[in-house]
Amino acid sequence: MKNSFIIILLLTSLCLWAQNVPQTIDYQGRLADSDGNYLNGVVTVDFLIYNVETGGIALWNETQDVSTVNGIFHVLLGSLVAFPPDLFDNADRWLELIVGGETLSPRTIIASVPYSIKAETAYTVEAPIYLSGNIASPNSVITGENTGTGYGVYGAANGFGVYGLHPSGNYGYIASSDFGVFGSSSGNFGFLGSTSYGVYGNSISNWAGYFDGKVHISDMVGIGTTNPGRMLTVNSTGANPIQWQVNSLILGQLGTNGSGAGGLYLYDNGPISTVITANGNSYFNGGNVGIGTDTPTSELTVAGTIESTSGGIKFPDGTIQTTVATGSTTYSIGDFAQGGIVFWLDETGQHGLACAKQDQSTEVRWYAGTYGYTQAKGDGPFAGEANTAIIIAAQVAIGDDGLTYAARICNELQITEGGKTYGNWYLPSKEELNLMYQNKAIINSTAAANGGTTFDPVVYWSSTEHDNYCPWIQFFYGGSQYYTGKSDTIGVRAVRAF
Repeated sequence: MKNSFIIILLLTSLCLWAQNVPQTIDYQGRLADSDGNYLNGVVTVDFLIYNVETGGIALWNETQDVSTVNGIFHVLLGSLVAFPPDLFDNADRWLELIVGGETLSPRTIIASVPYSIKAETAYTVEAPIYLSGNIASPNSVITGENTGTGYGVYGAANGFGVYGLHPSGNYGYIASSDFGVFGSSSGNFGFLGSTSYGVYGNSISNWAGYFDGKVHISDMVGIGTTNPGRMLTVNSTGANPIQWQVNSLILGQLGTNGSGAGGLYLYDNGPISTVITANGNSYFNGGNVGIGTDTPTSELTVAGTIESTSGGIKFPDGTIQTTVATGSTTYSIGDFAQGGIVFWLDETGQHGLACAKQDQSTEVRWYAGTYGYTQAKGDGPFAGEANTAIIIAAQVAIGDDGLTYAARICNELQITEGGKTYGNWYLPSKEELNLMYQNKAIINSTAAANGGTTFDPVVYWSSTEHDNYCPWIQFFYGGSQYYTGKSDTIGVRAVRAF
């Protein structure tokens, strides 16, 4: 092909990012060869746009098969390859054509359509500007989205940064010399628009805020701190504790005894009535307290179950009650109660026998030093208490050589559990000793869980006498019962009735 030239007629250039506007450029030209003959037919043309007059890298390019009639052609640039959104952000752009593989020179600068020049003011809108329209909910007169890190709406002025007039004649504005955000209307809502203030914030030196209506915050809020760790975090460090005021009632002055930092205090136009410290004691001195009820009839009224996972209830005399009064509690075998471990119960489940959680001795004699009939013949549940009393009386009668013995150890035993001291321990009867053996496993388990010891000696004394030389004993490795000499030294585990 001979060298060609182009006569460019640029008809339209539009803002490419505006909504509902064609995203193409209407372009016409006329092609002729170097002899001045106008072209007819189809020719391949490459269209390129640069930001410099010569050289550089094309910002956009598109290839079209152009139909020419007497040299004249018409195309829509951008119809095959969309323009980048920022292609026309800067002032100067040059168009270059390559016709049939031949680059035409020079490049042609792209000019604006006359009225499109006015669109330049969209970057710096000059006041005043007035927007109106009948827009149905939920749309708005102005809708904008900022996907970067700047501002959605930004206003700064000595007067009003952003100002809106409500149909009732009231007004609201953002960023003035008086208020950060101010809203007012004829409604009664807790946002921009109320009979007094919807959202009110003093800027510059004042920062009080007032809300008229309901307010919901779905994330964490910090007062006095920019790093809240809870739904509401208040930092009251400094000389002036933070206060909350609701209808002249000051709620929540932070301070330890009404003056320092830490704690939460309630004032009611008078002295402190409630103190709650974060990690310390709390007290209430302003009436009755209700838990689960809003009509308490005593200093503490609880509508529900009170659970104590440790300790118990402390009474004015200093004693701590861990169970209800004897006779009203139902026990189970293996309970840690009554100063020891429950191992037998009557048919009511409220009375029975408990053994100590550990041995009182592993090597002790049955007698005090002299053989003879004591007549401690009782057997069965509760019989050991009488046997023990008989044995002690008989040992005195036949002469005590000063040595301790099994019945005496049990009789003198005092055990304190849960703030209460338990006495009336005795040497178990033959049957009571056997009942302990039958429940050996659960007794050992409860003892181990409560600081006691398991049955260690293989043989234990009973209080039941066989004859003047021998009382009954219990083997705890096999369960058999037999008798042995009163001077032998074996184990003792005391019991008590309740």
